[in-house]
Amino acid sequence: MKKSGLFLIVCFSLLFLMVSGAQARLKIIDAQYGHGNSFKNVTRIVQSNVDGDGIDLRVTNGNLGGDPSPGYKKKLRVKYRKNKRNYSIKVNEGQRFYIESSFVDRERPGWNHRYRGDIRIIRAEYGAGSYTTDVTGIVQSQVRGQSINMKVNNKTMQGDPNPGKAKSLSVKYSKDGYNYRVKVREGQRFIVGDPGQDSDDFDQWDPPRRHGLKIIRARYGAGGAYRNVTSLIQGYVRGNTIDMEVNNDTLLGDPNPGHKKQLEVKYRLDGQNYRIRIPEGRSFVISDY
Repeated sequence: MKKSGLFLIVCFSLLFLMVSGAQARLKIIDAQYGHGNSFKNVTRIVQSNVDGDGIDLRVTNGNLGGDPSPGYKKKLRVKYRKNKRNYSIKVNEGQRFYIESSFVDRERPGWNHRYRGDIRIIRAEYGAGSYTTDVTGIVQSQVRGQSINMKVNNKTMQGDPNPGKAKSLSVKYSKDGYNYRVKVREGQRFIVGDPGQDSDDFDQWDPPRRHGLKIIRARYGAGGAYRNVTSLIQGYVRGNTIDMEVNNDTLLGDPNPGHKKQLEVKYRLDGQNYRIRIPEGRSFVISDY
């Protein structure tokens, strides 16, 4: 009798795992690749790149079986189903169609595991005004465990969604179980660092506390001539946001005349420490959007 009961428990457990796994898988409902009125069905191609409940596919003519509209910038339009919900997304040619997998395969080289503390890019958009493009996959590809350090420009974002306009990168990401939002202007760097990896000796990281935006340390200058502007920068903070121009006027003086200067800031937001460098003439922006 005990053996029969154990057998039933094992059978039900296996059945539950099979059903859960089937529900979690990513299903491509429809995928179209092209431009204007010239699109071709690439559903089977995209589905073949699915791994469990995730996918990481660069949108190119080679990966999608040819060029349906030569000479034009194309896009991939996908309708898919995951966890009993339907979604749709558009991915520009040259970018990545990326959905993170919840299945961990530690033996697979190059796979982006979801270890506790690692950064996960939830959403990233690059552009200006209403002309933005989804760069979630591009930004995620630059994550190195608990840190990211990447330049924000047309080259790293793989295109210019609004030529002639000053653009910015808006990112929503998670780390250590908390979600964050940040906006980085074109020409600046998107930096989220692991304090244990910071080798700069100009200041030490403070222990994290769960408050709003706090300027830990800020200095402005160039070469060996810097001036402490921590209190001045803190005065521009409004709640969890800041938006200020970096120049001699806003920072009340020129610590190194004749040289191109920069503002270096270490700050704390929602219990996490960050660092950013902003060249003279740019803006220091952290905003809720």
